[in-house]
Amino acid sequence: MLTAPVLGILLGTVAGPGPLLPTAPQDLEQLITAARTGRTVIRPQAARRIVRLWSQSEADEQANIIQRLRTESGDSPATLAQVGPALVEVLGAFGDEALRGLLWRALSDTEFPWRPYAARALAAHPTGAEAPRFLAALADPIPPVRVAAVVALANLDQPDEAPAVRLLINHKDDRVRRAAADAMIGWGQNSAMWWLYEELLREDRFFDRPTGEQARYQAWNLLSPRLGKIEDASPYDPGLGPSHPASAASLEAVRARLAELKAGERPALPPQSRAGGEIPTELLGMELRSCRKGEVFLRWTANDLLLVGQGNPARVALPEGTVRALLNATAEARTGLADKRLFGTPGCDMEQFHVRSGKAASATQWIVSCGPDPIPDLRPADLNSLGRALLAAIPQVPADEVTADARLAQLRERTRAALQAIGGELD
Repeated sequence: MLTAPVLGILLGTVAGPGPLLPTAPQDLEQLITAARTGRTVIRPQAARRIVRLWSQSEADEQANIIQRLRTESGDSPATLAQVGPALVEVLGAFGDEALRGLLWRALSDTEFPWRPYAARALAAHPTGAEAPRFLAALADPIPPVRVAAVVALANLDQPDEAPAVRLLINHKDDRVRRAAADAMIGWGQNSAMWWLYEELLREDRFFDRPTGEQARYQAWNLLSPRLGKIEDASPYDPGLGPSHPASAASLEAVRARLAELKAGERPALPPQSRAGGEIPTELLGMELRSCRKGEVFLRWTANDLLLVGQGNPARVALPEGTVRALLNATAEARTGLADKRLFGTPGCDMEQFHVRSGKAASATQWIVSCGPDPIPDLRPADLNSLGRALLAAIPQVPADEVTADARLAQLRERTRAALQAIGGELD
């Protein structure tokens, strides 16, 4: 149980106008416990509170805090995994060589369940000697680690690495594109602003998740500080969307401002970087995020299209009746799963199955998540059946289509590998 003062600080109900008092050992222990096992909303707050306590403590107390965190984290990625993501994400803030070394080992371990958190911990406080390691991480299999590597190189102000970062500006993942564009702008390449502008035009969704709206907010947070105040124009509101009548004038003002900032002509972007148009109703989908095998986003639509990726997805035409047959094949699996929706424990690896019975129906989701400790037969038999059916519905894409859109390269093989890495064999 947290003491009232500590709990009050975490919840924001206690103000601290002056410097903090020296950390009582019991308070530090309570914060560590809260960061590891508290409610989900409390864990990151407790972890950040430990950083604040450390930053405002005297040198001897700082050393005590670091030693306690070393003890808690252990000496291997396996022991570090047990502290949970909230603590992992702040361990880079203490300037401790041993903790940073452990974070790098964890990031290099494909079995570590919190790799994105370790990457962000390292990227938030990078050192110049680590630049080559961050450069190598630009090619990591999972986008969150690539994003962290870009952020680290930008934080280090490494314009010599701009060519490597620019290669990511048309990455299939929008998070990577935004991070790369932001870094390029910081290095004086204002043409990258157009990639962020394109994100303002998105209105896409992935089933019930407003991916386009999320992208608009994130892109605007990066772009707007560079634009300054735009005179004689209503402020752009990313919550309205580009098709809203109020958005036309503000988007025009943004384009005019880009011209003033010498961003150049608006480029012809490749498909994965474009805002895209209307998406047919999706009835089936798989959302796979594996720390070891990367990420795959697939949807099957009512008019027999396979959509690959988020945002403006690649589109693969399927034989007529494919999706109706898939829905019939998955009906038994849905019945067997009943009301169970979550299998496993939170971790870096997650697969999510989406099924919508008709155009007007809301989608049902089943989530399989692989946490720090392996679970035999994590994916239940009925979800194995659903996964097999969806995997079999991924066609072998012709070479010319793959050349046009890299998201289609080895699509079935990548999907199978991600499924096996997260929930185990489909057989």
